[in-house]
Amino acid sequence: MQDKTLSVFELPISGSDLEIDGIMDGDKVSIDPDANLAIGKLFALRLGNIFVIRKLILDDDGEVIVAPREASEIGLKLGNPNVELLGRIVGIFHPI
Repeated sequence: MQDKTLSVFELPISGSDLEIDGIMDGDKVSIDPDANLAIGKLFALRLGNIFVIRKLILDDDGEVIVAPREASEIGLKLGNPNVELLGRIVGIFHPI
C-alpha cells in the first residue's frame, strides 16, 4: 500500500461576488488540484497576482476559457501564461 498524501486544500473566501454560486464572504472552499476539467464547474485560479473562483466555459471556437465576471469582459484561455489553474472546487464550508 502506497503512502498517499491528500492533495485537497482549503482557501478562505472574502467578498460577495460569488453569492450566486452559493459561496458567501467568510466561507472556505476545498480545492482538488487533481480533479478533471469540467465545463460549467467552479475552479480556483490565479490570474496574474490575484486569486479568483470562476467557471470554465467553451468559447465560440470550442476552446476552454475562464468565464468573465462581466458580460463586457473577455474570457481568458487556459493556455494564457497569466492563468494558473489551481483546482476544482469540491466543497464549500459555511461558518456557523
